[in-house]
Amino acid sequence: MSGRPVTVHRYETDRYGDRHEVSTHIIQNTLFAPRPNAMGRGSNEFTDRRDTVIADAELYVPYGADVKSTDVIELESGAQWEVAGSPEPWQGITGWRSGTVVPMRRMTG
Repeated sequence: MSGRPVTVHRYETDRYGDRHEVSTHIIQNTLFAPRPNAMGRGSNEFTDRRDTVIADAELYVPYGADVKSTDVIELESGAQWEVAGSPEPWQGITGWRSGTVVPMRRMTG
């Protein structure tokens, strides 16, 4: 797998519900794929007196990469995406460990 590095920001929530960053690390060789706006996925824009856009994407990382469902992924562009579900490893029928897919969501506005 060849691609670009991303920075993973890991957070913990204190007893008051406030989120604090506890660590960061870089994952090399990732691939970013925006989801198409089909069947309820992709990008949605809300125009009822607000300017909110919700976009979904997937990040493909090497097998065994350290990503949790509570992490925030920062791309090289500086855009930050929340992990939106459980990162799922996959492997081919020959047993080759292909990688892990990370579902992500970004909301602006």
